Amino acid sequence: MLRHMQYHGGIGHSYSILMDPDDSEYELKTGWDGDGADAIEDLKVNGKLLDKKKFDKEHLGMGREARIALRIARDVVRARQAGRMKVAKIKNFVTERTANRNADKAGMRLHEWLQWKQKQFESKIRVKWSVHHAHGGYVFEPTDEGVSPGSVSDDVVDSVLWAYNEVESGVTGYASYLRVYEQLSGIPMSMLMRAVKWLEKKGVTRRTVNRMGKPTAFKVI
Repeated sequence: MLRHMQYHGGIGHSYSILMDPDDSEYELKTGWDGDGADAIEDLKVNGKLLDKKKFDKEHLGMGREARIALRIARDVVRARQAGRMKVAKIKNFVTERTANRNADKAGMRLHEWLQWKQKQFESKIRVKWSVHHAHGGYVFEPTDEGVSPGSVSDDVVDSVLWAYNEVESGVTGYASYLRVYEQLSGIPMSMLMRAVKWLEKKGVTRRTVNRMGKPTAFKVI
């Protein structure tokens, strides 16, 4: 099975893998994604390196005691993308009508309800948020105020840059922290912001501010 995957797996060739199809308890359905650069570089059986350019469909005759060793090369960004579940989209816009109605229901003045809503976002995402009026409603956005720049792992940098490329659009090239965060899983908002600030020091990114003068978006330059 591994030999077949090594020989036939490559860019542009996606295929399904089915193991133990007659045993419902152990059956496994998976696949090889040819959109990435996944590859089995080396495959050794009992210390013998198999020629990955040749493929023999005959049984390799490894036997029960055969020792198998393999070296896998993976497209890091795509590999994480395939295994990453995106964060659910966060609704950060409230119309004037809805905001006023919610404030009335809560027995609050509008500005009090907006502050309460802002605190709810801050409690959940654990960074500071900004709120401003736009497009007939109120926009809530996370801001990197108070987040110190710091070095982060290459894995985090790769994930942040991949997520930015997924959402960046328009002439300016800026993407909001919130929309980039929605593409990630397992990376806190504060770490995303720390990575962007660190990359800005390296001349890789540039931040911009919203109508309230709060840093809420960035672009790769």
